[in-house]
Amino acid sequence: MLTCKEVVERASGLIDGELSGWELWKMRLHLFLCRGCSHFVGQLRQTNQLAADCGARPDEQERSAFDDPGPQHPDFLSRLHTKAADRRPDERKA
Repeated sequence: MLTCKEVVERASGLIDGELSGWELWKMRLHLFLCRGCSHFVGQLRQTNQLAADCGARPDEQERSAFDDPGPQHPDFLSRLHTKAADRRPDERKA
């Protein structure tokens, strides 16, 4: 079975559909058994979807944070915050 560190290293490959066969099976097994890693992968999926919804180009998402100063859209962060706020559960409900 994969370690948590290995899951983190392979999480993007899982989300992008790049894992197959035995690697995919080991990843799914670990995520089934490890709540923390399952939560991490879920957050990563949501982050990718928010970035896509806000207009980040795929090539920007693939770049390393150290190589890329950020999305080219000047209002990207404001749109990201708005989208994230729209997806939060309503805390006013009791």
